[in-house]
Amino acid sequence: MSTGPLRVVLIAPHPVMAAELRARFLEEVGFEVVTVLESYPGVERLRLTLSHFQPDCIYMQCDDLPSSLDLLQTLREEEFGAPVVACAMRHQANPVIDLLHGGAFDYLHLPFDQFSFREVAQRVETRCPRNLENFLLNGARVVGFTSSKPGSGATTLATQTAFALRRLSGKRVLSIDLNLLSGTSSGWAEAMVQPFDVVDAVAALPAGTHCFSELIRFNGVSMLPAPAIPETDSVPATEIRALLELARQCFDWIVVDLPCAAAPETLAVATLLDDIVVVTTPELASLNTLQRNTQLLYAAGVEPASLHVALNRTSRRDPLQPEAISAALKLQLSWVLPNDFFSLQAAGQLGLTGESALALAVRKMATDFCGTPRPATVDAGELVGEERLALAS
Repeated sequence: MSTGPLRVVLIAPHPVMAAELRARFLEEVGFEVVTVLESYPGVERLRLTLSHFQPDCIYMQCDDLPSSLDLLQTLREEEFGAPVVACAMRHQANPVIDLLHGGAFDYLHLPFDQFSFREVAQRVETRCPRNLENFLLNGARVVGFTSSKPGSGATTLATQTAFALRRLSGKRVLSIDLNLLSGTSSGWAEAMVQPFDVVDAVAALPAGTHCFSELIRFNGVSMLPAPAIPETDSVPATEIRALLELARQCFDWIVVDLPCAAAPETLAVATLLDDIVVVTTPELASLNTLQRNTQLLYAAGVEPASLHVALNRTSRRDPLQPEAISAALKLQLSWVLPNDFFSLQAAGQLGLTGESALALAVRKMATDFCGTPRPATVDAGELVGEERLALAS
């Protein structure tokens, strides 16, 4: 494996673009510019450039859209597998889609925002050929949230945890709502008449990773909401698997909001997740179904070390306190979150960023995920009854 800074070939006919990119690489991300092409190369010149410099990535000025698309096509024909970032002198919405569908890895435009430039560079570094094997082995971590019974607050916790993961890690986070019958997450996209949703992304799967090119974003989190109008037909598990595999190539964290734990849709995709959080409340109706639902998840193939229980909406006035619940059900509660409607209402679309008890509890959940490795594989078939529940932590 090669070491040292990433090698970059710049294709920048405009000297302002070339100078700006050179300065950014030198001062901010440490990439090595091995050559600058002041015009779009023909096939032979491109071959010589790739053979001689063996770049880890290409940053290409894309203001001449036909020439840029032709070059992307040539790079595909030459089987160049490294990222190609399209850079424009000014932002234009329509060409972005053409470039992404044409094979561009990402898109930037002047004036370069420092955060966006570094974020794209981080993605490029992860996906360059020398690091790709490690990325595929240790790529995005997928965390699912489901509920012991509907209305337990799994959607809210999933969304707020996604925001917290973004703030804590600074990495790319994708939130996917697979609860197609409720459509609650579409409220985060209320400013859009027809937001690009999870069903749209599944339909766009033939476009590869470019099926994520129209994602909406809130607080730095990319979001695939459920359809605003509830879908009665579930998305096949095979298509969800394909969507998650593609998402792992583009993001560092994927947070999935799932239907109730006993729902067939949840059981069908549960083994695709690295972690699954079952959200329950202190109410007897929710607690009575918790044990049955955890057993259903184990039977579906979920590893005990991957399953976590979150007790939500707790209060000191509850008849059953967390310690009594844990002892009675013989299971460990991974997180206990207070009932704090006012903090949620005040946070709105900004997410929980204050010092309220709920904000701190959600931050603790995200910190725990950031600080722990992926769960080791445990043979669930060797564990029964109370042993499985004890490991659900």
